[in-house]
Amino acid sequence: MLAERFRELAFLNRDQDISLTDERPRGRSRSVRYRFPGGARDFVAFLDAQERASVHPDTISFEREFGHPQRGRHRRRRADGPTGRRADGPTGGIVADEELLAQHRLELPFGFVPSSAA
Repeated sequence: MLAERFRELAFLNRDQDISLTDERPRGRSRSVRYRFPGGARDFVAFLDAQERASVHPDTISFEREFGHPQRGRHRRRRADGPTGRRADGPTGGIVADEELLAQHRLELPFGFVPSSAA
């Protein structure tokens, strides 16, 4: 169980060595070391090796440093001024605004999707 969790941590923290050693007196000591410089790509390869068949031959991964300001970040604006919220993609701001409008005017729960749009 611990070895599985350490492996998962190694996939998430690429380029770091993570090792686990069992030094209990009964039996021989056992040690495992995990290092996955490819991160998500190595994780997909690991899953493919278990399944014996690759669903998608090419793996696409995205990375970004957390906490660093983004250059060219877009902010949504309304006619009366900025909203202060970040737009997530070209339509992210529109969808978020529609959800807020529906929640406010129609008293619908946040994330409500009409049956015609599903």
